[in-house]
Amino acid sequence: MNTPSKADRDQANRWLTESQGRLSLVRDVLNGYDRLSDRMESTDRENRDLRAENEQLRHRAKTLEREYALLLERERQLRAEMGRTQQAREEVADRLTSVGSELVASLRRTAATTTRTLVPDLRARNSGLGKLVDIIGVLQKVLQPTPGT
Repeated sequence: MNTPSKADRDQANRWLTESQGRLSLVRDVLNGYDRLSDRMESTDRENRDLRAENEQLRHRAKTLEREYALLLERERQLRAEMGRTQQAREEVADRLTSVGSELVASLRRTAATTTRTLVPDLRARNSGLGKLVDIIGVLQKVLQPTPGT
């Protein structure tokens, strides 16, 4: 058998040393690859989750836009209804004032006639017709439209 020479042994030791260094480098590369692979999978999962959340937010935004449009339309309808109601209230107040004025005038004519002919104390505080005339007068003052309305 051939005995290895010192040069052969030195060469073999260098190869072993270099091989161990290269194996260590390969192991580091493989470990790095595994870490990057894990991070990539994690990033892909996070990306999928974010896309799903983004889609949900888009859907929610569209829903809110529709609700907002409906609320704006409802507000417009309510404002129009308030305008009509205010106009109707003003018409009722005007009509009530007019009827009250006519009633007061009629009651005054009747009171004047009745006072002269039948009941001399018609306008007294304890007279029912006198109280009615006073109430109508108060209503007439309260229900008179105020300037600017």
